[in-house]
Amino acid sequence: MRQTRHVDGELGRILVRAATGDDVEAVLDVQLRSPGRSASAHFRQHVSAGIADESVLVLIATVGPETVAWAMTTHFDESEGLAPAGYYLTGVTVAPEWRRKGVGGLLVQARLNWIGERDTKAFFFTNACNDGSIKLHERYGFRPVAHGARFRGVSFEGGRGILFEADLTHRDSRTPRRPK
Repeated sequence: MRQTRHVDGELGRILVRAATGDDVEAVLDVQLRSPGRSASAHFRQHVSAGIADESVLVLIATVGPETVAWAMTTHFDESEGLAPAGYYLTGVTVAPEWRRKGVGGLLVQARLNWIGERDTKAFFFTNACNDGSIKLHERYGFRPVAHGARFRGVSFEGGRGILFEADLTHRDSRTPRRPK
């Protein structure tokens, strides 16, 4: 995905596009503005490597000159424990002042569009207590498929992680499903 997508947002015009090497500092800035998020040298390398890897998609969301969010999608060739091989939504951070304004949904939608061009399923995992993330992803057709203390090297507080799967074959991944 190298094209851009303009969406009118609640507080202005939001642009979602593929990140380039020039965007690494802006991604780190979003991390630094978000309590509890890492902006370490290891994280910087992870983002830089993702941008350079054709099997990974790193997106940023901007409003004017400001980067307000970033997200990553990663392909895993091998199954690991309960987690099958496939494309995973593997990271997202929305700057605190831009949360609950639709930016996260735009990033989910854009990543599912990209995955849908390559595969028929998408995965993500989160802590069982992360209601906001769970509700957001359920609107895009994600359903729980496994529970565990660890997925893809990520451990969960209290040992309560959930792996979700979305079937992209029978719907338009550009449109979220209405909450039930």
